[in-house]
Amino acid sequence: MTGPSSVDVDWTRDVLPSRWPRDRLAVASVILASLWLWWVGSVAGLVLGIVALARARTQPEPMTSRRWARTGIVLGLIGVITFSTFVAPPLITALRHHFEDAAARATLTDFETTLKKEGDSHFGGFPTSLGARDSWVLPGGSDIVVVSPGRESSNFKEVSAEVWNLWLDPSPDHGVTIYAAVLSGTGSCFYLRQNHNVAYEIEPFGAGTCTADDARSNSNWRPFSTS
Repeated sequence: MTGPSSVDVDWTRDVLPSRWPRDRLAVASVILASLWLWWVGSVAGLVLGIVALARARTQPEPMTSRRWARTGIVLGLIGVITFSTFVAPPLITALRHHFEDAAARATLTDFETTLKKEGDSHFGGFPTSLGARDSWVLPGGSDIVVVSPGRESSNFKEVSAEVWNLWLDPSPDHGVTIYAAVLSGTGSCFYLRQNHNVAYEIEPFGAGTCTADDARSNSNWRPFSTS
């Protein structure tokens, strides 16, 4: 009868094949890719799966680690491809539209700020070109281009503007009301009306022309917000 061996064997650990890999990265890749986590988990699972697959050769049970790593890679790829195909395009478009509209509103904000300063310096009146309802030059070295009231704004830095209600006596080269329109990259037109030191705006329009004449013909003005 043979006595007990000097080396104890753990059959469950050293002999029988395991369903769980020794490489924790392989397990983590499957878990993160499965959790999704707004596609961050998909990317993390994909990366960890690739790393775990590359180092599976050094693991005690390479086949098990490879299976888990490949599972993590497949799940991660599914998540990344889904995000790139169905989520990323509309999300990028929405962000671009947001920033384009914000740029157009920033132009109106700069325009309104300059108008207020000019109005204060001219006792509430705005200077115009030779007392006519024509294009108006924005002072102060601004990069905003001002075009005549009948000409459409073509970009977020070009404002169609008009001075209205001219003072005929004693300063025919000043007016008390400004109408302005600026076109966003989204195709929406933002309107502004400035009366003395009070500014108003209208919900942006997505169709039609974008001129100061159009702004003057509209109603439903609301207080202008610079935020």
